[in-house]
Amino acid sequence: MFEENDSSWWSNFNNCLKAVIEDGLNLKYVKNQTYELCLIAVKNTGWALEYVIDKKREFCFLAIKDDPLTFRFVENQDEILCLFAVSRNGWNLQYVKEQTKKICMAAVKQNPLCIGLVKNQTKKICLEAIRLDASSIVHIKNPTFDMYIEVIKQDKKNIKYIDKNKFPEIKYIWRLMYE
Repeated sequence: MFEENDSSWWSNFNNCLKAVIEDGLNLKYVKNQTYELCLIAVKNTGWALEYVIDKKREFCFLAIKDDPLTFRFVENQDEILCLFAVSRNGWNLQYVKEQTKKICMAAVKQNPLCIGLVKNQTKKICLEAIRLDASSIVHIKNPTFDMYIEVIKQDKKNIKYIDKNKFPEIKYIWRLMYE
């Protein structure tokens, strides 16, 4: 249908329109990106956002809605866009330029194992991760005694996640709770 290297073909709006309708990723060849072409490309596949020159907020939301992992291509981040991205895939926290407590909490609620990506691991965020998935304790940089207690309160089998060298008394507490 088209030649990737034919710049005259890619300079024609109607040709480009057909190409991005067929596959949004064809946007990478478009010489003169218009709002309409970008919108169609991103609606077709969120991954087209990578090739959008003027990444309007609307395009970013559409791309993330299609595939949350496209957040990696968002350059101008704001808290709402970041919350939208991490609430769909907590691992997007790794691409957030300015982590807030609210964004971190949303990421952890979506996937507790993302606690390891949180730069400022507050007690509240850590306990939420543990509440949702006790195994997340292994991703907490400096777990406290109280956090370990919370882990073993959930299930006696969770003792396997405990660093018994850090708090040797934990094994005695566990025995009192479950034997």
